[in-house]
Amino acid sequence: MNSSTIRQVTGTAGLIGALLTRSMFGLTGLTLFVVFPSGIRYLVRDRAPSYEWVGGLATAAGLM
Repeated sequence: MNSSTIRQVTGTAGLIGALLTRSMFGLTGLTLFVVFPSGIRYLVRDRAPSYEWVGGLATAAGLM
């Protein structure tokens, strides 16, 4: 392999690695963002069943 090929392979690997890393952080963040409003709904329902509608509203607003 000459130095030009090594530079191309290294640059391509760096770009693909950066894209995959950002995608994985984005997927993880999105998953946590979906779990959080769902947990809030459960906690509100558990604490005060008469205010379950508030938890449902918060979940719907959080997922929009």
